[in-house]
Amino acid sequence: MQWTEQQLAIVGRAAKGDDVKVLAYAGTGKTTTLVGVAEALPRRRVLYLAFNRAIAEEAARRFPDHVDCRTAHSLAFREVGRLYADRLANSLWAVRRELSDPAPPEIKRLDGYRTPPEPGQDVRAWERRVRRANASAVLHVVEAFLRSADPEPRYVPRDVVDLAADPRMAEEWKRDLLRAATWVWDRLSNPGAQWPVTHDVYLKLWQLSNPELPYNTLLFDEAQDADPVISAVVAAQEGTQRVYVGDQHQQIYAWRGAVDALRRFQAVSLPLSQSWRFGPNIAEMANRVLVAKGEAVPLEGLAQFPGLVTDLADPDPIGLTELHRTNAGLVASALKHLDEGRRPAVVGGTASLAKLLEAAHELWSTGYTSHPELSVFGSWDELLLAVQEGQQEYAPLTRLVEQYGSAVPSVADRLRREVVGEEQADVILSTAHKAKGRQWARIVLRGFASPVQVARDEQGNRVVVGLREGEANLLYVSMTRAQRELHLAGLQSTLIADLEELAGTGKIPAGV
Repeated sequence: MQWTEQQLAIVGRAAKGDDVKVLAYAGTGKTTTLVGVAEALPRRRVLYLAFNRAIAEEAARRFPDHVDCRTAHSLAFREVGRLYADRLANSLWAVRRELSDPAPPEIKRLDGYRTPPEPGQDVRAWERRVRRANASAVLHVVEAFLRSADPEPRYVPRDVVDLAADPRMAEEWKRDLLRAATWVWDRLSNPGAQWPVTHDVYLKLWQLSNPELPYNTLLFDEAQDADPVISAVVAAQEGTQRVYVGDQHQQIYAWRGAVDALRRFQAVSLPLSQSWRFGPNIAEMANRVLVAKGEAVPLEGLAQFPGLVTDLADPDPIGLTELHRTNAGLVASALKHLDEGRRPAVVGGTASLAKLLEAAHELWSTGYTSHPELSVFGSWDELLLAVQEGQQEYAPLTRLVEQYGSAVPSVADRLRREVVGEEQADVILSTAHKAKGRQWARIVLRGFASPVQVARDEQGNRVVVGLREGEANLLYVSMTRAQRELHLAGLQSTLIADLEELAGTGKIPAGV
């Protein structure tokens, strides 16, 4: 390929041994650029730190042999995780029964912060419900700790603070929650204990061990969505050359604790703004979002491939990729395509989704399931309570079950049997989050709304409040997956009008 001046500048600066911060827009060849950096450092031990295993495996096929392509979890497992291999579970919530049936003193202490039972109410039933809810609150605090760089539990999420019946007792409630979370962490981190642990537990233990990575140069990819734990490890590597790479506008995991390490890293900033993925028409739509976020550097499309942007809701489905805002929308679309005789594929597969749907239906219909992730919930109401208390990963699941009801088993069976692989598909379906890092020729967006937040004043007039940054990032990521065609399904005119109105109000961030 012919290198751009921007790419040459990055490779040249890194070849001198300098720390570099690469601000890489969508499709601008960041991996190719990093391969160039690695090739310019043939005598150094280089670590490419990947966002997930699939990216690490793909990178291993592209980088030269002196580059180690790994995920942080794989590094942590080698040093710490192997000690916990026989205790690994998919969810920390597998320990909730240990905390509520019967409840240890650390959990019982929390009963006094809850609304007391009503006169005539079954006290035993109240105790079971409250202690399970308290166990959930404690685990929520533990999970926040696992996603932080803190040396011990110090933070109680806002939605957990609000669970105290009396706001005047909020500080005491937080104190006892942190005490209980510390007690839980001591048992989770004990190699001789029997409680199940997650991959994030040994990752946190690895970070707390202050590891010194045996590399001269560290290439930190997707730094805009970095786990605080991983960011802390990278930041602590004194004497190691670091190249941070990412796009602030593609930060879409802040809801689960991710931080933008790019903003915090102090180094020379060099841009990658020439996209090799799409042409100027798609770039223009993406730039509307970037301008609304206060970005001054435009994304450039390839002039020889203009690209097509439409407001079509139903383009020809054959060879199309649908990007959905929610899992529920994806499942409904998959069933629609099956009913109409097409062969849909789902990015990431449907096996785990189908199994979890069946387990949730079992819990909904019988009050019990043996599924390892859902067996901790003693009833459907308990699962709904967990969602209300902040376990939002279960929210799409509960919506699907309530939507399809008794038809869930047949829905799960169809997903498992009839959805095909991407190579055999007429149409590909993905959520926006699963689409990150991918690209397709033709894309239509489903279930998205304008990221501009509006309200009504006292006279009922429409007022622009500002930009919902998370939604703007997700929309930008989704639009920039398209290579040749982008169909906005009725969103285009509303989006353009809202963004222009936002610009007129001046309520745009100061820039990045």
